[in-house]
This record gives sequence, structure tokens and C-alpha cells, in this order.
Amino acid sequence: MFDRVMDAAQLRLNTFQEANTDGHLDQEARTVVLYVCGATAVGTVLDRTFNGQVGDGLYSAVVNAAMTFISWQLWSYMLWLLGSKTLDGRGDLGGMRRSMAYAMTPLALLAFVFLPVIGRTLLIVGMVWSMALAVVAVRQSLRFSTSQAVTTVIFGWLTSAVIVGVAWLVLRIPVAIVTGFLQR
Repeated sequence: MFDRVMDAAQLRLNTFQEANTDGHLDQEARTVVLYVCGATAVGTVLDRTFNGQVGDGLYSAVVNAAMTFISWQLWSYMLWLLGSKTLDGRGDLGGMRRSMAYAMTPLALLAFVFLPVIGRTLLIVGMVWSMALAVVAVRQSLRFSTSQAVTTVIFGWLTSAVIVGVAWLVLRIPVAIVTGFLQR
């Protein structure tokens, strides 16, 4: 698993092709995403703690980890749907999910978001890197040209970001209410 994650992070096409075609990698792909979710949770707790928001740190960590997992599922589905239905891509949803799991690996950098100055920089690096890997994942999963993959990733990301953003806001409302009462 570690070798495949490292190969994916280095944009090695054969890794994404293998993830796309090998159904036996389903569990490993989920495990990769769960590691990223764990890194997100750790980074969130540490960030909240160091910024004096200990009260909502654990809840925020759980919400952010859950949203990371949901984002993987949603983004994979949106990319597959957009690519296969509007641009005539040839691939299945399972292959897209597996490929996108490896594309999310740079988001493990979110574990370091609490570090002053460099934490936010690592967040941006992780997001851009993950987007680049997503282009490769889509290209390999749907048998697309690079321009088709870029178009699919941009529109899929925008659509997913709106949906996840609304869900995140809805889940954050209880935190705002609880922490507001706790601060009185």
C-alpha cells in the first residue's frame, strides 16, 4: 500500500491505471482515504487547540474527517458522472473511486495545518497537488485526454465543493450554538 501511495504521489500513471482496473484494491483505497481522514482530524484538533478553540476541537475534527470521507465519495461520483455521461468517458464508478482515493493522498498534509505560517502553505500545496493527481486519475479512469480530464476535474470539484460547503455549514451550526452557550 505504501509503495502505491508513494507512486501515486509521484504522478506515476501505472498506479492510477492499476487502481482503476483492479477491484481487489477497494479496501486498500478506503484505507488510504481513512488515513487522510485521520490526518485531517489530527490537524483540526491541534489547530483548534493552539488557537484557543479547544471547546469545538473534537467536534470539528469529527466533522472535518467525515466531510473528507464524504468528499471522496461525492467527488468520485461527480467526476464519473460528468465524465462518463457528458464527455463519453469509458470507465466505471468503482475504478474512479479507487483512483481518486490515491489522488487524495497529499491531503494528509492537513495534519500540519496547525503550524504557524507553514501550515496554511502546506494546506494549499496539498490541495493543488491533489488536484493534479485527480487530473491523472480521471484521465486514466475514463480514458480521457488531459484537456478532457482537466475540464472534468474543474467542474466536478466546483459542483462537489458547493455541495460539501453547504453540508459543512449545516454541520457547523450546532458547534456555533454550543460554543456560544459555553462562552457565556
